[in-house]
Amino acid sequence: MAFLTAPKQYRPYGAGAYSDWREQTRRVHPGTLQRKKQMRCGKQPLPQRSFFTRTGFEFYSHGIRKGVLTLKMTMMNLTGCDREPIHIIGHVQSFAVLLEFSETGELLTYSANAPELLQIDASELPKCEAQTLFADAAWKAVVAAAGTISSADQIECIFHTDGFLPDRPADVNVTRSRRGIVVEIEECLGGTETDFLPQVRHAATSFDSRSGVAAVAQDGAEYMRELTGFDRVMVYKFHADGSGEVIAEARGPGIESFLGLRYPATDIPQQARALYRRNPIRSIADVDAETAELLSTGNRSHAAPLDLSMCASRAISPVHIQYLKNMGARASMSISLMDIDGLWGLVACHHVQGPLRISQLKRSAAELFGQILSSKISESRALERRQLTARTLMVHSRITACFASTNRISARFDEIGDLITSVIPCDGVIAKIGGEFLRYGKAPDELLSGAILDFVRERDRTEVFATDRLSDHLANADELKDVAAGVLVIPISRLPDAYLILCRAEVAKSVRWAGNPEKPAIAAKGSFKLTPRDGFAEWKETVRGYSDEWTQREIAAGEALRATFVEVLLKVTEQDAREKDRANKKQQLLIDELNHRVRNIITLIASLIEQSSKNQTEIDQYKAMLEGRISALSTAHDLMTSEEVSAISLKDLIASELAPYEGPGPEKRRSRFEGPDIFVAFDSIPILALVIHELATNAVKYGSLSNDTGCVTISTTLLDDGGFTVDWVETGGPPLSDVSTPGTGTALIEEAVPFQLSGSVDIRPRTSGMEISLHLPPKTARSTDRAQPQTSDRSQTPETTSAGERHFLILEDEFLIANTEKRMLLSLGADRVTMAGNCADALTALQTSPVDFALLDINLRNETSIAAANWLLDAGVPFVFASGYGREPMLDSKFAQVPTITKPFTMAQLKEVIPRHLLSAD
Repeated sequence: MAFLTAPKQYRPYGAGAYSDWREQTRRVHPGTLQRKKQMRCGKQPLPQRSFFTRTGFEFYSHGIRKGVLTLKMTMMNLTGCDREPIHIIGHVQSFAVLLEFSETGELLTYSANAPELLQIDASELPKCEAQTLFADAAWKAVVAAAGTISSADQIECIFHTDGFLPDRPADVNVTRSRRGIVVEIEECLGGTETDFLPQVRHAATSFDSRSGVAAVAQDGAEYMRELTGFDRVMVYKFHADGSGEVIAEARGPGIESFLGLRYPATDIPQQARALYRRNPIRSIADVDAETAELLSTGNRSHAAPLDLSMCASRAISPVHIQYLKNMGARASMSISLMDIDGLWGLVACHHVQGPLRISQLKRSAAELFGQILSSKISESRALERRQLTARTLMVHSRITACFASTNRISARFDEIGDLITSVIPCDGVIAKIGGEFLRYGKAPDELLSGAILDFVRERDRTEVFATDRLSDHLANADELKDVAAGVLVIPISRLPDAYLILCRAEVAKSVRWAGNPEKPAIAAKGSFKLTPRDGFAEWKETVRGYSDEWTQREIAAGEALRATFVEVLLKVTEQDAREKDRANKKQQLLIDELNHRVRNIITLIASLIEQSSKNQTEIDQYKAMLEGRISALSTAHDLMTSEEVSAISLKDLIASELAPYEGPGPEKRRSRFEGPDIFVAFDSIPILALVIHELATNAVKYGSLSNDTGCVTISTTLLDDGGFTVDWVETGGPPLSDVSTPGTGTALIEEAVPFQLSGSVDIRPRTSGMEISLHLPPKTARSTDRAQPQTSDRSQTPETTSAGERHFLILEDEFLIANTEKRMLLSLGADRVTMAGNCADALTALQTSPVDFALLDINLRNETSIAAANWLLDAGVPFVFASGYGREPMLDSKFAQVPTITKPFTMAQLKEVIPRHLLSAD
């Protein structure tokens, strides 16, 4: 490649004037850039920018020499087009005059065509002020218009006014520069122009009957052509990759159609798009017309390139002029279409039959219509977004409902897949949640999905990721193109392996380009300069390895789905945690309860052993008595666990106890049951079974069942208060030899029934046989036809404590255990021990007779002993807790110093927790 001589670069806008500058030749060699140019402003070197490379387009650069704004050509490539300073291009189109004034009217800059249009000598013009160039009223109008401008992007128009051009009306644009006021003057077109606002209003109302972006865009193109007279009007939409597509078109007869064609992003460089965002309209009256250079008057020391961003007459880049010529256009106009997200597209107007200048009034009407069209397109897109949002919310509700019946996504994944694809069309869905792999529709299996999952794990877990060409990101992805050429990855947790991956299969599609997009420029013969492609005929490209593109709305829906699943999975996680916690607590409760029951059983058996040994001298008699009592408890337990009931038939309980003593047939039965059957409350069954066992044992040993002729009659009577009586009457047995001395079993009955059943016992020994009546309160029975009061009907005569007597209290709901504890306390030094089976009886005992020490079972049948513990704590009476659970009970901190003894305990263990001064001396 030959060496190139590159001219000077432009001075960046906003810097100071060039007071002195020198330029030396610099040479460019492939890969090497040697700068030999130096520009100076005063004593400080000026910054420089290099915009030329080995090959490229020409663009304008600026410098000021001898008071004249000059233009030079510099080489650049297509990427360099994005750096072309088109806003300070230094030329205007010839249909207008541009003048820049200071606030006081001093002329700073003028276009080279000004002397001709203003009919003034070129040598005199730099010396003129606004007051001498324009009529007084005209300049005042300019100053007034400039006074209303509040931002750099604002333009004020003065239509069809006199005083600016000699002997003819003019249209005037007023904008502001950094140094003052910019005035553009263009001669009014001949003929009479009507007010275009009614036409614009009528066209705007016609949009109301249209739905969808395509229909609105087509109506817009047709009306814009009718308004402006261009041969071809296109609505041009930008895609996410920067390329554009013609989505609507209105054209005259014989005009080539560009509808559906795509244009590469390089066709509209970034700085041109930036100008479209600032200034919504750009007009080119004649691509072949000469432009007018901007000249400086030299009246200010700090002259700089004038920013023409908001100027209607701004000249166009030579690159774009050549582009239009290659396309066959002689005149052009573009209007920005803005959306909430920015520049959405353009209305592009081409005239091929010759130059076409659009008046300022008509341009203003076209600009207004462009804003209306932008609004209607935005409304249509917003409606589509709202509809998608509504569907997404529906899906959110239904997905949430899916998890209401199950915590496992796999149980409803097919339904969930249907819901997802109703919002975001796709071929299949992969889910990886908590190590579980799920698949819906046409999606890769777990083995093939491994590579995709490895890829997504490396990405941000907080954002949705979309690609329509997975092979651009993942090696060997071509193997997946039949099921996953493109994916939409939705992270649904910050934890690894928690994703939804929507898959789209490859779609081999044909893209219609306006010319070959791979050859956007060609080399001109005999030079190194590149020019835009000279052909815009349709060029089809078959694209492979791509899926359908994920739209912004679909990606937004993916974000909404992400929020849905994050919320649902959070609820599921919390619910799982709660259920696990409940299960753990339930398990612990069952363990504690089992532990409590086992300890109570052990304590109960220990009590039976201890009490059965009383007055027994023969080991066989002791063994028989102990086995019988344990068997009675076992029988009661069998009845209690045979079915889920809250009460048991008294008749069945008695029959099971007397069954071993019955004869072989009904005529030889030894027992009779009379009266209504009573259903005994669940918590009364064990002690009542023991009582019946003792009655049967005494009858077998001493009474009517000790021979072959006696019998027992058991009769029941319901009382008006809901209680009942059980009468046990023995007949036909041997005469009782000693009816005055109760046995061990009788003593147990006399103590147990009042204590644990809150009832009373009436024992009437007769020589003909034993008669015993049990009077039991309503709480002992369960009956559906009576009210069941829970208070005890037992009345006790309070005992008084003698002076110096050590009085201990036991609060325990199991009689046998309480009786054993009583014997221990009496052995350890108590003079008197009061037993209470519930908190109410304990409080009554505490309030009627002083107590020196108390032993409290924490967990009673239907309550705790805390009320009694509070009373003792307030009274300063020492006490200890007894617990059947194998761990420290959860008690209030005020009981932190109260000892707890675990059941079953020995006398030695009990002795350790009783204050020493209350123990006997031995």
